[in-house]
Amino acid sequence: MNPQKKSVTVLFNPFYYIAGAPALGLGLAAILLAGLVGSLGNTHFDGVLDTHSGASAPLWFFLSEGIIDWLCMGVVLWLCGKMISQSAFRALDLLGTQALARWPTLLIALLTLPPAFQRFTKELLALLTHGNSQLNIFDLVVFAAIVIAMIPLVCWMVALMYRAFSVSCNVTGGKAIGAFIAAIIIAEILSKLCLYLAVQHTTIVKPASPLTADVPVVVAGQGAGDIGGLVGAGETAATGLTGFDDMHWSGHEMRGFHASQRQNGAIRCN
Repeated sequence: MNPQKKSVTVLFNPFYYIAGAPALGLGLAAILLAGLVGSLGNTHFDGVLDTHSGASAPLWFFLSEGIIDWLCMGVVLWLCGKMISQSAFRALDLLGTQALARWPTLLIALLTLPPAFQRFTKELLALLTHGNSQLNIFDLVVFAAIVIAMIPLVCWMVALMYRAFSVSCNVTGGKAIGAFIAAIIIAEILSKLCLYLAVQHTTIVKPASPLTADVPVVVAGQGAGDIGGLVGAGETAATGLTGFDDMHWSGHEMRGFHASQRQNGAIRCN
């Protein structure tokens, strides 16, 4: 194999060289490291293909997100492989290669660390929730560049996930592609449900915006939007912080929460 072809194989089909337990070990290490780096910038992998920033949480929650995403995708693909594959395959090979296929999430987590990206996320949060914020042009450019850079990384991860499925289960063609697409949709929904259950047992805190720097706003619990206010379209920008009917504050249920009610700079909960 010539060096150029070998480089392409390593990038898009590393499973030609590694599978089983070694792939599982490296993949899990990459997933956990991505969660650790994500915790530094409050970046969540809250879905099989999702990346959102903004909400702080305990370290264990960041680490568990990637594991949940991997397990959901791996289990669903294993079931699909059993249905369409004409040959026997090992679950270890499939789970190991699927774990390794998620290593680009580490690069994505690193991309969200620049201060400009973090500042713009908070500014955009303030703009969408209060309708009043000053957006910095430099931060906007950096934010847009990072979001654009994430797109090929996500596509790369999906390509690796498909290749891992194809190699491990020995399936190709239209049937394999159709099963893979169906698996992504099912695993995405399943991962959201699992993360929703996980968020019921933790406290997710929205970052203080420039307009409410002295007001910590907790959005974990039922009624806080997708996956406790953390998951959903546009979460990198923000989700609403006020008007929820049922929320958790430090693990204790409180009702009738309204962030607009303040007294001496503190939130009042009726």
